Amino acid sequence: MTVNHKIIGSILLASSTVLSPFTAVVSATSVQQASQQQSDYTEALNQMADAIAEQYPIEKLALKIADALRRGMVSGAVETNSKDAFLESTNKILWETAHDKHLSVRTQEAVQKRMSRAGGNRVPIMRRVSRSEASGPLGTTKITGEMLDDSTGLVTVSSAIYNNPDVFADALKKVEGADNIVIDLRRVPGGTGPGVQYFLSQFYGQKTHVYSNVSRGQDAPRETWTENTPSSTAFADKKLYVLTSKRTASGAEAVSFGFKNTGRATLIGEKTAGAGNAGAFLPVGSGLMLFLPIMQTISATTGEPWEGTGVVPHIEATADDALEKALVLIGADT
Repeated sequence: MTVNHKIIGSILLASSTVLSPFTAVVSATSVQQASQQQSDYTEALNQMADAIAEQYPIEKLALKIADALRRGMVSGAVETNSKDAFLESTNKILWETAHDKHLSVRTQEAVQKRMSRAGGNRVPIMRRVSRSEASGPLGTTKITGEMLDDSTGLVTVSSAIYNNPDVFADALKKVEGADNIVIDLRRVPGGTGPGVQYFLSQFYGQKTHVYSNVSRGQDAPRETWTENTPSSTAFADKKLYVLTSKRTASGAEAVSFGFKNTGRATLIGEKTAGAGNAGAFLPVGSGLMLFLPIMQTISATTGEPWEGTGVVPHIEATADDALEKALVLIGADT
């Protein structure tokens, strides 16, 4: 038994001796990979901090956000042991510093899936937004029109709002006989600037200043006006009722905001999300993309934004009850 123990002991010792160089190689490789990963995430974070400091629309807050990111990397608050940990810890700093529902970093795969769910066919990349939209819409708006009765039509939007004149025209044609139009934006997560502007334009008989945008480096706010469309004359005098919810966000809020501030529609439902800073995605390396807001939308009349506060409806109702509330109001108005 003693001999066997010694033999077993020798075998175990020999095995340990043989494995130790391999273990050392694996350990060294792991250290190198971890070091490279930390370097990559540090570079990504520095790109984010620089871009935010230079382009985020509120300069004082921009510098505060950039500083918080850099301090987070130094202090260890930004975790680099995995991509998920890096995203979670970085987004935590972004949210706690800015409380901006647009400002966040995601993987390219997550961005593409999110865009697809919103009806998009490609991702708006920073510095290419205008050119991309000019060459064709970033997606296709999911919109339907139906008559609820002889005098009331319902237009339902269930995706982001893109610049799709023919799609809008097809939906509106189905409700052109209505005196009252209910526009349902309760499930709309956003939209593009050209899409929002053209959608609003369907319901104004003359060119109207609906809102403005401010960004860094501009001497004055950039105004957004409606334009004449094939539907403008037919729909200019129809009564509008817009349904909102806490899920009504970004570009859909711009539509609600424009209608409300020009007195064109009655808003019914819940206060909107409060995501009023527009921007696009910025690739920052390591398969990550930062959504970077670069402009803030403000009222054409007061100069006030809805970022962080949301658009408050004229008549409050739960999202589920908003349509019924609108129909009761229409009945009382006729």
